[in-house]
Amino acid sequence: MAPFSLLIVSFLIFRLIGFLGLSYFDDWETSLRMAVALMFIFTATAHWGKRRMKQQEVAL
Repeated sequence: MAPFSLLIVSFLIFRLIGFLGLSYFDDWETSLRMAVALMFIFTATAHWGKRRMKQQEVAL
């Protein structure tokens, strides 16, 4: 649920930035692409976190 919430909130923030004058985020497609990229980065951090490293050390 957290990645989906991040997707929606970041999309709205990027759209707001576009409305405030940053022309790169002026259309919805670019804002959505950046929001999806941010969601993927957020989701991928679950695989790189400290908890995973501790599990690997225990397995050794």
